[in-house]
Amino acid sequence: MVQYAVGFHAARRRTVSGKEQGVKRSTWPAGAIDGLAVFVLSVLYLRALPDCFSFFDEGIFATIADRLVRGDRLYSDVVTHYMPGSFWLLMLAFKTAGSSVATLRWCLTLLASVAAVAIWSLARQQANRAAAILAGLSPIVVCYPIWWMASPHWFSTFAALGAAVLATASVTSNRPVLCLLGAGSFAGVTFLFLQPVGVAVAVLLLTAVLVDSRLATSSAIAFRRALAVAAGTAVSLAIAAVCVAFEGSLTPAVSQTLSWGLRHYSGAFRIAYGSIPFGVSNSADVRFCAHVFAFAVPPLYGLILTTLFRCYGRAAVEPRDRQLLMFSAAAFGLFVGNLYYPDVVHLATAAPAAFVALAATLARSRAAHSGVQIAVLLLWAGSLLVIGSTSLRRHEIECPATVETARGPIAATEETARDLRQLLPYVASNISPGASLFVYPYAPGYEFLLDRRNPTRYAYLLPYLPIANLPLAANNPGNEAELDEIAGELERTRPQFILLSPLSGGPMLMTYDTPVERYIRAGYHVVQTFHLTALLERDAPGRGDPGAPFQP
Repeated sequence: MVQYAVGFHAARRRTVSGKEQGVKRSTWPAGAIDGLAVFVLSVLYLRALPDCFSFFDEGIFATIADRLVRGDRLYSDVVTHYMPGSFWLLMLAFKTAGSSVATLRWCLTLLASVAAVAIWSLARQQANRAAAILAGLSPIVVCYPIWWMASPHWFSTFAALGAAVLATASVTSNRPVLCLLGAGSFAGVTFLFLQPVGVAVAVLLLTAVLVDSRLATSSAIAFRRALAVAAGTAVSLAIAAVCVAFEGSLTPAVSQTLSWGLRHYSGAFRIAYGSIPFGVSNSADVRFCAHVFAFAVPPLYGLILTTLFRCYGRAAVEPRDRQLLMFSAAAFGLFVGNLYYPDVVHLATAAPAAFVALAATLARSRAAHSGVQIAVLLLWAGSLLVIGSTSLRRHEIECPATVETARGPIAATEETARDLRQLLPYVASNISPGASLFVYPYAPGYEFLLDRRNPTRYAYLLPYLPIANLPLAANNPGNEAELDEIAGELERTRPQFILLSPLSGGPMLMTYDTPVERYIRAGYHVVQTFHLTALLERDAPGRGDPGAPFQP
């Protein structure tokens, strides 16, 4: 690589082209072959994973996106505390390819594979071909199998990587302001998926541009570049606000996504750093990856910060140093933004960018041109093979059964499969497609898989209820008023059936004295129990007995 050795004052006097700077580039056709190989291998591996389905978190996004396809208005006709980005993305996918589990997986697979190419591209700016390919493939086999579900966690990661690609492109582009405008736009899109990550990425990108502005030809150019990042972020958010306002949902959107989170989230959701939450495998490979994400990624980013301090302390700053700064801003934002709930899932969604940092660290180490680096790369490749094969085997063991649903086949545990094989034919035979079904208290994925309509505005009630092992409602001041509102919604819509979802290994027995459960006990009776769930039907007029105990 031609060395970029322009002094500080000279650097301020002129802007040099990418060719003059000697930035490490992938040559044709090698670069195209490498990128294509990363994409194809990513697709093949991810599609080899069984199509498991989460009735809980993933079920929220699938169910609400499907309701949007049917014409419901987000935040007005359906209540949710999540930002709109994931629902809009899945709504678009469902409108394009149909509302099915296969659509969820293909959408996620294609985006993750494009993100793998982005990681390869970012790593190639810093390291050799082998390290860049390994960096691109690493998240595919290490991160995604931890929690392979369609959710804003992964979507925000993909958007943050898009911001990183455009931010680094600004270093060598003839139109850096346009690149930074795009990077800011991706930061805004990240916010529309997951607020903490979007804020962190936008703030750190803006900071990186200001730090890097010492290489600009004038303070006016530096200001324009910083303004481009801020403007890009603002444009994305403004477009989203206009779309929500067009449906008359802006006020409830702000209340549900921003106000509720500020008032309740920190008190309701707490977890130990690096822990494995309910619903995630506790197998040896997941525990190993949890330790890597929790205790190896932060020191790695510390090394990158040290490298940047050293580089920007020199009179001459190489272009790959500037690219590393821009990348690091998005990567650090991705990591810091996920610390609001630092379990293994959030740390895994923050980890893909760390493999670029690993490739950059290896390339800048003293062993960069020795046999030691070859040994490290071989160890890296071998680790990916072991982890990748172990993850595939784990999914096959944990979800060995296949069940046909109204939304296509899913892979499931034996317990879930047994329940669904009882529930699905009963619903198909006894509940007409037009009948209303409400899933209580939390597992909206059943509504999606059964293809039955929830008439209420509430697709899920978990943030309001003191479910065992999940300290939610107990820490939410003013919760009783919200539960009264939900009970009133049930009375207004009067769903014909209520499905009790499985929590703690069996049908939810409704042991909490809340307005919602008092209403259900007073007006519904059990018509059928299954292996993990129970189906309730609305009583005929005059049948309800508020004082009678509820016994599924």
